[in-house]
Amino acid sequence: MTLAINFSDISSIEALLRGTVLFKFDCPQAEMYVGSPQHSEAASLLLQAVIDEYRRSGKEEVAKRWEKHYLLSNHPERREFVGQYARRHPKWASMDTQQRKAWIDTVAAPYRISDEDYQSIMSDT
Repeated sequence: MTLAINFSDISSIEALLRGTVLFKFDCPQAEMYVGSPQHSEAASLLLQAVIDEYRRSGKEEVAKRWEKHYLLSNHPERREFVGQYARRHPKWASMDTQQRKAWIDTVAAPYRISDEDYQSIMSDT
């Protein structure tokens, strides 16, 4: 099922995305949402909607800035949070590489993760 929400302008989506990120990463009460696949998917869809809208309107440079801003490697404090949270998963030790990457994606969303960040997070102890 696909649902649609209509926003009056891009700034509303940007505001919702920023609020979602601040809540997820900076609010102690957000613990239950950090590992939520549904919350992570929603955050990722918000980011993609912003990027897609700027591309659709011919603002490729703005779209690229949003992509760059939401690379986990550009946010060391977020990267540390993601690594610490991901490794606390009760089955972390028994997960294979693909399962670990999927879990890291969930925890990090809407941030995008480089291969280097995956390797770093998975090898940290």
